[in-house]
Amino acid sequence: MTFEEGQKKVRVTWDDQAQAAYIRFFDGRVSKTEEVAPGLIADLSKAGRLLGLEILDPARIKPERVRRVVRRFGIAAISFNPARLPDLFVKA
Repeated sequence: MTFEEGQKKVRVTWDDQAQAAYIRFFDGRVSKTEEVAPGLIADLSKAGRLLGLEILDPARIKPERVRRVVRRFGIAAISFNPARLPDLFVKA
């Protein structure tokens, strides 16, 4: 799934087995992976740029927590509710 956030296209994938979502902000080589907040795992470039964010158990993550993390890395706030992510990927 791809959606536009302002001028930027963001790719979102859902892992049904892990019950986790992944938001890809930028393409690039992941140099470091770290838990930046409970339930939020960041993939970072060598320069520290946020390339992607894994959201574990999105139903338990408050949207404000995600917004704080992405703002910390200089990305404009995203406007969706992580708890709704699984619903976006349910196949009919």
